[in-house]
Amino acid sequence: MSRKITVLTRKEEIAEEKLKDCIVVVIDVLLATTTISTLLNHRPKSVIPVRDQAEAHRIANGFSKDEYLLVGESAGYEIEGFLRPDPLQIIKQSLSNKEIILLTTNGTVAIRKSANAKRVYACSLINTSTVAEEILSYDETSSILIACAGNDGRFSLEDFLCAGYLIDELLKRTTNWTLSDAATVAKRYYENSTDETITNELTSSETGKLLQELQYDEAIKYAAKKSCIKIAPYLVDGKFTSS
Repeated sequence: MSRKITVLTRKEEIAEEKLKDCIVVVIDVLLATTTISTLLNHRPKSVIPVRDQAEAHRIANGFSKDEYLLVGESAGYEIEGFLRPDPLQIIKQSLSNKEIILLTTNGTVAIRKSANAKRVYACSLINTSTVAEEILSYDETSSILIACAGNDGRFSLEDFLCAGYLIDELLKRTTNWTLSDAATVAKRYYENSTDETITNELTSSETGKLLQELQYDEAIKYAAKKSCIKIAPYLVDGKFTSS
């Protein structure tokens, strides 16, 4: 019996009550899932995705000041008291034994909305191949829902591209899949891309243009690198850990 791959293009499409028996892969290339994967590759204690500032501060209050970092943005802009979620800047700090509390407009909200799933992975272009391997190692029967975080209720080109990349990687390993229409289109979109066009797609996307205005240029170039790290973060008790 073949397994189903479904693609959602916006976090608003996630039906929390229908996820119990499926694997969810959340994608927010610019930048939440890229940031999560990069930070975990530098071995903090955990990355904790949150829905809003109130939750971030409530969780932070459970730690001493030297035990956590608040990282986040609102509509792309800085939040007072939070570090910018630029992975290349954050990893310059010592992350050892830190709880990183992460808030983003789209990605962390999508992750939290997916928490009822059998398992929730954080995927970005930089770790897609490892996520595909981990999914197949973990489970051979469950359907997969790829949840593109989108852009505040709108379609995000870069997330859809990454969804197509993940589907391509899964199909390279086994052909036992049935694709939804959106999954089929995502795969075709990725198949027509090259490493050069991927970088161009990210810089020319709606989110990419905003992030360039906010001086995230190097982070965007980094986010376009395909499978450059070997890590497949998945959620356990509300946290991503590097173990």
